[in-house]
Amino acid sequence: MNRDGRIAQVQGFLKPGQGALLTEYAHRVFLLGFPSSAGTIFLTAEKRFFLVDFRYIEMARKIGAGFRVILQEDMAAQLQALAAENGITGVLTDREALTAKGFETIRRNLGQGILQDGPELSAFLRALEKEKTEDEQACLEKAKGIAARIEKRFGRFVREGASIESLRRRLGLIRGEEGDESRTFAAQFIVEGQDGPAGPLAALQAGSSFSVQFTVTVGLISCRREMRFPVKGLLPVPAQSRRAALGELLWEEHSAIHLCSRPNIRYYLGADPGRDGGLLFTGKDILLWGEKGADVPGVTWLPGQQRGDWVMLDIGAQVDGYGSDMTRMVGIGEVDGEKREIYALVLQAQEAAIRAVQAGAVCRYVDAAARDVIGGRGYGAYFLHGLGHPVGSGGREGPRFSQSDTSTLQPGVVMTVEPGIYLPGRFGVRIEDMVYVGEQGTENLTHSTKELICV
Repeated sequence: MNRDGRIAQVQGFLKPGQGALLTEYAHRVFLLGFPSSAGTIFLTAEKRFFLVDFRYIEMARKIGAGFRVILQEDMAAQLQALAAENGITGVLTDREALTAKGFETIRRNLGQGILQDGPELSAFLRALEKEKTEDEQACLEKAKGIAARIEKRFGRFVREGASIESLRRRLGLIRGEEGDESRTFAAQFIVEGQDGPAGPLAALQAGSSFSVQFTVTVGLISCRREMRFPVKGLLPVPAQSRRAALGELLWEEHSAIHLCSRPNIRYYLGADPGRDGGLLFTGKDILLWGEKGADVPGVTWLPGQQRGDWVMLDIGAQVDGYGSDMTRMVGIGEVDGEKREIYALVLQAQEAAIRAVQAGAVCRYVDAAARDVIGGRGYGAYFLHGLGHPVGSGGREGPRFSQSDTSTLQPGVVMTVEPGIYLPGRFGVRIEDMVYVGEQGTENLTHSTKELICV
């Protein structure tokens, strides 16, 4: 069985004077292998038509299989003309696949008395769908294997204290890693036997039942899967012993463990930092931030972030041994006018410095380009570091944008440009980009937006 054979069978099902009108995504995939968000298949016993809008017209013209591809303009007029031209007096559709609104749209487009409301074509298509092509069967077997691996990996995270939200994220991560090609990773989660509300952030209770329904997609084939798990209780291990076990993971000097999952923090600490809390464990010190709760021996509470505060994101990554640097500011809620003014000033200083970066430029003069802007507004004493450093595969050797570096920039170097203003005891602002110095000009390698973002 192939798709051309399927279409021929649908045409063979039609009586003289009948047409078939199929409008849904599943129809386009099943009959055409064409996964578009729009498009209408119109079949008679002898002819094949596909109406599609301008977004897909070029791809649709490659379908072949005897289809006449028509650019959709006025759907009602075009369908009525096709019916008249081909002597069609009655049209069948897949009633089971349509909403009431979709069915009425087809009725209106075809005109009075043309659409035949009956289950015949739906029953025929459901039977036809049971026959798979070789490619579809291979995709189905692959999808089943992916679903089985997902269930095996996911099950160990279903335990007392886990939230539906954390499990939703974990499931999405596992599905992507295992090769699920679904577009949204949507899933339905059901908790049974739980006392109290079972919202997305509620902790699962031991003894309850947790099930998940989702669809794995491979190519154009989807496989429905339902997983059901008993929620296992955590072993009654004292929090102090859990922390000791956690410390054994710190095998490298100066390393630390950061926990941001609320159930994990509760498990290892025996305290609840609230929804936005976090924990940093160094082996010697345990630092906790979030909603202040009861004092826990050996734990230092840090003040949590409040609305109107800044968060400074200093981010880097390495690929093939080469590093990167970027700093952005994010406001919690709406930041006040003073913070916005300082942010705009730092951004203005950075832009002035980037304009000064070029091959042959003296490093101290590039630093001065930013420092003059900040100093001109009275904040020079609060720019507490050099403007930038080199970025490469090793340390930070080479030229530096500082007040004392008299070296000149050579083509090929990559430098950071990161002016900042730091008001003691109040807040600080830094914006950092990486800039490549070329022979023909300068290129900013950091493309992340510098619009002020508040969340």
